[in-house]
Amino acid sequence: MDEKLEEEITNLVNNGKINDALKMARDAFPESPDDVSDLLNRIGCDFVQRRDYSTSEKVFTGLIAIDPKNVDAYYNRGNAALDKGMMDVAIRDYNRVLEIKPMAMAYVNRGLAYMEKGDMGKALSDFNEALKTNPDTADAYHYRGLIYMEKGDMEKAIEDFSKAVEINPEYAEPYCYRGLAYLDKEDSKKALGDLNKAIELNPGFGLAYARRGLAYLSRGNLNRAIMDCDKAIRLDRRNPEAYYYRGMAHYHDGNHRKAKDDYKKACSLDPGLKDQPY
Repeated sequence: MDEKLEEEITNLVNNGKINDALKMARDAFPESPDDVSDLLNRIGCDFVQRRDYSTSEKVFTGLIAIDPKNVDAYYNRGNAALDKGMMDVAIRDYNRVLEIKPMAMAYVNRGLAYMEKGDMGKALSDFNEALKTNPDTADAYHYRGLIYMEKGDMEKAIEDFSKAVEINPEYAEPYCYRGLAYLDKEDSKKALGDLNKAIELNPGFGLAYARRGLAYLSRGNLNRAIMDCDKAIRLDRRNPEAYYYRGMAHYHDGNHRKAKDDYKKACSLDPGLKDQPY
């Protein structure tokens, strides 16, 4: 497919003339199937990034009509549905991907959809399948680690988070969650090391600041705890953990009024925290 045709199809989609763009793509498909697939998938993903799910869905669905076994189109449409919070729709598209061929990230993302639906058994099974398909899938180790944390099995969680960062040393999230697992095991030194690393990799990672605040709190360093929670709240004012941990620090510092205010705010963001009073 020549650049002029690619540009014309792209402009038609950008101007809302999706049917015209898809007709042009369909006409070009017999001679340039890979180019058409790459172009439409790229356009669709661009609209997902813009949060224009309606346009992205039309593009991916149009590509599937042209090429019914286009794995990337099903996968990308599933990702858009996952991003939009439509878990059942996402699962259907990932099912279709996996009917056509095994894909580690399709298992991972379907597992995420099952996690969102509260079906940890199916999620765990999918993360296991992802690792059978590709043992170097860092995301599968990370999310499986989250399930082990949820089950209270910190040893297995730490193992999986460690494997995730071994595969991808630039992956901030497993450091953050491994840090929390170390805190659960009362190893604040290792926890601080991991949380520092998470923040080094992603300076805008509010949750890591909140949890580092908890690590400082566990060591009795109330000022550092409050400073980190303040930073977490500046980054994300809807972070319940940051308010909760800051409230704990204020409480232990003797400032019960501020502690009460933070506790109320934390519970308004996450009602489950009402079962965990200071």
